[in-house]
Order: sequence, then structure tokens, then C-alpha cells
Amino acid sequence: MKIYVVRHGVPVDGLTAEIRTDAERPLSERGIVETNMVASALKTLGARPDPIVSSPLVRACQTADIFQEHLEGERLLSGSLAPGGAPDEVFSFLSKYEDRPEIMVVGHEPDVGDLVSALVGGSKQFCMPFKKGAVCCIEVADMPPVLSGGIVWMLNPAVIGAFFQVKQP
Repeated sequence: MKIYVVRHGVPVDGLTAEIRTDAERPLSERGIVETNMVASALKTLGARPDPIVSSPLVRACQTADIFQEHLEGERLLSGSLAPGGAPDEVFSFLSKYEDRPEIMVVGHEPDVGDLVSALVGGSKQFCMPFKKGAVCCIEVADMPPVLSGGIVWMLNPAVIGAFFQVKQP
């Protein structure tokens, strides 16, 4: 099974009268552009995740919606991907989809880094930092993983933009 671990795209800065909590912060224009670029690149690479599961926070939902527009997988929400969620909670949720060849999860830092660490058998000392909008593809034999998975690749918007010669916003 391939698991695409995604950090949400760049959100708007700060709070306003309309955006009163961190959970309500939507993607910025830059975040929308970059997420579309990354999703398009994944489609070109042949990614077909189903389901696409996100944190319930607005910016993660918007990121997952953009990936769904490009990649077509079923969209789901999971509180296990909200900030502070533990990898074991994510594994428990994903175990319902262990028969799927590809799954995508969209969450927040440092949790997505911790999730990658748990998937590849790392310890708390292993740190996988994620730029906003980055995607890491990991291959595991089962869910929850019994043996360590392997990192297949990791891409971020800057690398994809350079490769496809797209001007960054």
C-alpha cells in the first residue's frame, strides 16, 4: 500500500473578524495555486489515492478538496489528523481501508512528520520536517504497519515548480 502524507497548503496569515480561530484559517491564494500544482504533478506521476482523508481544519479540507479534484478519490474527514493526533489514531482509522492500494492523508506539522516517522519505524529522534504543501510517498506492507515502511519519495511545491518550470506565487 502507498500512503501519500501531505501537509496542508499555505494558509492566510493571522485572524480577522471573519476568521476567529486557527481552525478556520483557509488557504491563501498562494496555497491554492501551489496545491493545484502539486496535485497536478501527482496526477502526472500516476497517483490514484482512494480515500483522501483530511483533518477537519479548513486549510486541510481545502487542500484535500483540491487533491480530490485532480485525483478523484473519495473524500473523508478524520479527527485523528487534527493537530495533536497520534499516529496510532491515524493507523486505527486507516485500517478500515487496508485493502486499498493507495491512500492520502492531509494534516499538520509536526504531526505529519511524526506519522512518517511511525510509518518507517523511526523513533522520536527521527524528524521528517514538512514544508507547507509537501507530499511524502511511503510504501507499507499492511495497515497498521507491522514492519517498517519505506520512503519512496518526497516532493514540495518549490521542487515541483522548478521541475515543471512553474513560477511560484
